[in-house]
Amino acid sequence: MGQFELILNQNENNSTTKQEKQTPKRPLNKYNLFVKENYQIIKQLNPHLSSPQIMKQLSEEYKKKNRIDLPDFDKLKL
Repeated sequence: MGQFELILNQNENNSTTKQEKQTPKRPLNKYNLFVKENYQIIKQLNPHLSSPQIMKQLSEEYKKKNRIDLPDFDKLKL
């Protein structure tokens, strides 16, 4: 039976007092902003829903809001 000894690798480039570099945050896209702004509203209106159900409802609302009207491809002359 021996003694347990903890050996830390410390060099000049990696010391324990050196602050970790943080990567910059990416800006939020339109969907993320929509969820951020509307999650609490949907949750308050529907307190019985779970988080996945709220996200599904938010997704559907986002699709309705950002619906793109595509032309009728049958009527296009190609």
